[in-house]
Amino acid sequence: LGVRVQKKYMHRQLYLVLIIILALPGLVNACMCGRDSQDNSQAFTYYDHIFIAKITEAKLVPFPKKRGFKMDRFIAPMVDETIKASFSVEKVFKGDPSIISNIEALPIRYSCGMPVHIGSRYLIFAKSNNAHLGLCGRSRMIGNLKPIEQIKIDRKELKWLDEASNK
Repeated sequence: LGVRVQKKYMHRQLYLVLIIILALPGLVNACMCGRDSQDNSQAFTYYDHIFIAKITEAKLVPFPKKRGFKMDRFIAPMVDETIKASFSVEKVFKGDPSIISNIEALPIRYSCGMPVHIGSRYLIFAKSNNAHLGLCGRSRMIGNLKPIEQIKIDRKELKWLDEASNK
């Protein structure tokens, strides 16, 4: 009889764990996105603007709900503000970044958010006049404030961008 009671309670515990796991992405604001699977040459063709930007100013602003900002369906209802960052252009690999008014990012309190540091440099891949930083995109911080292994990867990527932009 004791074994049956234990199995009965074990099943209840398993069901509870399963329910929690299924509900977890919505509860913890998890970032779910398809990674950019383009190789370098595809990325160079796909994006309109590729450049290195140095952040000069950043501020939190209310998140505009009626916009084409691509976000996971679990996260979009919870976002109430975004970061708008002003920048200076250090190097252009492709396009004309002067038509981009600012770079947008989600604050890091959101799981898809990315830290935006004034004075830091970012490699930006942008379509039309929209530049975004986030875990789901190809744009990212380069150089400072990163582990040495990432700096080596950054140098390799900057090398191919130099080569592609000089063709």
